[in-house]
Amino acid sequence: MLLGRAVERNAIDRVLESGRQGCGAALMLRGEPGVGKTALLSYAREGATGYRVLMATPVETEVDLPFAALHQLLGKELGRRVDRLPVPQATAVRAAFGLARAEHRDSFLISLGVLGLLADAADEQPALCVVDDTQWLDEPSAAVLLFVARRIENERIVLLGAIRAGEQGVFPADCVRILEVAGLDTEATDQLLASRPGPSLAPEVRDRLLDEARGNPLALIELPGRLSEAQRSGHEPLIGPLTPAARLQVAYRSQVAALDEQTRMTLLIAAAEGSGDLRTIRRAADAAGLDGGALHEAERAGVVSVTGNRVAFRHPLLRSAVYSGATPPERQATHRMLAGALERPADLDRQAWHLALAAQAPDEAAASALERSADRALERGGYGAAATALQRAAALSEHSEVRGRRMLAAAEAAWLSGAEDRALALLADPTVRTSPELQLRATGLRGRIDIRRGAFDEVLSVLLPAAEEVAGRDPVAALELLVHAEGAALFIGEKASAVRIGRLAAKLIDQGIDRASTRALRGIGLACDHDMAAAVPHLQRALRDVNQQDIDELMLAMQAAVMLGEDVRAVELPLQAARLARERGALGELPRVLQAAAFGELRLGRLSSVRIYAEEALRVADELGQESGLAICELALVAAIQGREDEARSLAAEARRRGHERRSGLLLSLSAWAIGLLELSLGQPERAEAALRLALPGGGMPSHHVVALIMSPDYVEAASRAGNEDGARDRLEAFERFVLDIPLPWGAALAAHCRGLLTGGAGAESEFRRAIDLHPIRSRPFARARSELALGQLLRRERKRREARTHLRVALEAFQRVGADPWAELARVELRATGETVASRGPGSVPDLTPQELQIARMAATGARNRQIAGELFLSPRTIDYHLRKVFTKLGISSRAELAGVHAITAGSGDV
Repeated sequence: MLLGRAVERNAIDRVLESGRQGCGAALMLRGEPGVGKTALLSYAREGATGYRVLMATPVETEVDLPFAALHQLLGKELGRRVDRLPVPQATAVRAAFGLARAEHRDSFLISLGVLGLLADAADEQPALCVVDDTQWLDEPSAAVLLFVARRIENERIVLLGAIRAGEQGVFPADCVRILEVAGLDTEATDQLLASRPGPSLAPEVRDRLLDEARGNPLALIELPGRLSEAQRSGHEPLIGPLTPAARLQVAYRSQVAALDEQTRMTLLIAAAEGSGDLRTIRRAADAAGLDGGALHEAERAGVVSVTGNRVAFRHPLLRSAVYSGATPPERQATHRMLAGALERPADLDRQAWHLALAAQAPDEAAASALERSADRALERGGYGAAATALQRAAALSEHSEVRGRRMLAAAEAAWLSGAEDRALALLADPTVRTSPELQLRATGLRGRIDIRRGAFDEVLSVLLPAAEEVAGRDPVAALELLVHAEGAALFIGEKASAVRIGRLAAKLIDQGIDRASTRALRGIGLACDHDMAAAVPHLQRALRDVNQQDIDELMLAMQAAVMLGEDVRAVELPLQAARLARERGALGELPRVLQAAAFGELRLGRLSSVRIYAEEALRVADELGQESGLAICELALVAAIQGREDEARSLAAEARRRGHERRSGLLLSLSAWAIGLLELSLGQPERAEAALRLALPGGGMPSHHVVALIMSPDYVEAASRAGNEDGARDRLEAFERFVLDIPLPWGAALAAHCRGLLTGGAGAESEFRRAIDLHPIRSRPFARARSELALGQLLRRERKRREARTHLRVALEAFQRVGADPWAELARVELRATGETVASRGPGSVPDLTPQELQIARMAATGARNRQIAGELFLSPRTIDYHLRKVFTKLGISSRAELAGVHAITAGSGDV
């Protein structure tokens, strides 16, 4: 019977009812040992009427075995449901459980598969996942459960766990509610003591026990029975003061110490074995020559229980007391016997860890066994477990270079698991630099980590010199270093580094490394060195020869497309990279490729697509702890164009803060562009000109050459309207040089628009008409609408009202389609000035759809089913269904087929 606990029971009851209603949640019970967490989990299981209950109890000895806890939780469901998953997910999950080999072993593909398994089970009936002692979760299982916990708000799934107070939690408070479990109240403790059998306690002893137990139920149950008669009567003092857990440890050690040596040694084997496998414990005990009946003696003493082939300690603290009470030589000998008792191939990982725990460093045999265990963990996607095994193998290694190799491999596995700080700590080991090969690999890994962290200055200072140093002896490795260095140079906006990278790329081409990557690097370097004519052939080769299955190469080709002004390709290439990332479950790649896609859509004026990609990039980056400043800038620019002033200023301020912190010309320039566009839309050309000037070379802060180029037309407009015609003409000349180097219709259109702003009378009208004619109909609708608006304004001032209305109506409709409200209002004002009656606001095409809802609606409109959409967005099918129902309600439709008829849903959509 559960005494008291009204607060905890109510919390559990609420979360179970919420799960029944399809609003999944995660709840973590945290408290000291013995406080009653396991009893509360039992209460939840008993109260989970209608639920499918899945249970896992991780143990300390399995904390380094990949997916051990997940196997406990889902083992029974796996066989029945795994075939219902998409093939890549099913293969990844089977690989995690050691049942298959996966081509792509990204841990997020495993996580998505587990989410799919649970969601499939929850479709039949609500699912309750109960995980006790989460402080002992193996790292891969913890990562999967965290992924699931973030995505069950629309599922009939409840995740309920328990963790010891003071332990490192694996579930952050932003996705899991933490409920502190304190001791029982006075009434409940009185009831508990009254129900305890055995001799009575003297009143003062009872009061002292209540005071020191602090409501801990286990202490109140266990400690009275461990007191001597003199202590119960009050003639001898209690040991103290101690915490309840420490007092229980003392009591348990006393209980174990009272047993005979054969029983104690058998208990030590059971404690070291950890999983409770009776057959392994008996084989090890037999090898040690111990009495086969010792376990029965331990069971009669109340230390363990034996059920079938399982041995369980009465409480984890008892197991801890047995293990910690042994001497180090006794523990080492026990692990050695357990290693010899494990015979099955499935036990090789356990055997390796027992050998490691038995070793007196260095021990190459134990280290090799651990390294093989790490290899198996890597094959299953258990990167965190592999890192731990490799780190321990390094510590046991006999030679410094072997130690360095294993330590570096541990750092690489830690990086793949997402533990960047841990990877950096492992890279700090001096043995990692014992050979040129190790040094090179370590440098490359450090660069990749720094890129994800946003430490771009450090990336350039480390990777570029390393690439220059190694190019002569290992050009392929040099190219890999250069690829990452160029990403950092792009973010910072450092043209000098881009030029250095391009020159080294030229040498690599001469050495036979003639790939799309090297061509792109060479072309970018030449462009940054003001030799666009020489850059163009290299950039075109990069676009022509790009490997469609290589994410890094696709992203470099995207930069080539930007340099060449090929905006459509500049969107298609990162979207292809996004497709690869989704297929492979490479969630960690999504932020950078989606931010690139959003930037491409921004240049095309497809603002709804910008928000879709930027918000997903921001969401994933925040979850993974990656840099997301570019997405913030993109959202600031959209907010500026659409007239959401407070949002635009707030986002731009955050981007500016990150830009200064990271010394990023890209973020600083884009944040200035956002503010400039906002001021321009608000009719403040002087403020707009001042903001945009900051993003130009010599503007007073780090600038970015690409941003300075593409925002030139906005600066020309702001400067010309602010009366700074000289500044406007200077910027127009720079932009026209780019247009001459790469003759593209949209570039010529923007140049004509700018000339129209700086020309009066018939000349201006001719330039605006030329700009409209040159703009592709389906490309850059926002820029084209601005030319229509400018021409309409000019014609209205010249009293050509009928003709002006035609252009102003086109501008108004285009601005409304992209949600550029301030610009639409400018068009309305001009139309009213021609004598036309215009409603204050036109009807929205997609009322109030969030970017995620619009993304899901677009995918559904192309015929994608919920399960396919869920797999690509790393969500569950039920979550997709939830969002689609909201879309139908907002649009006033009732079927997926009707989505294809909503223009704003399908316009500008990309297959991502």
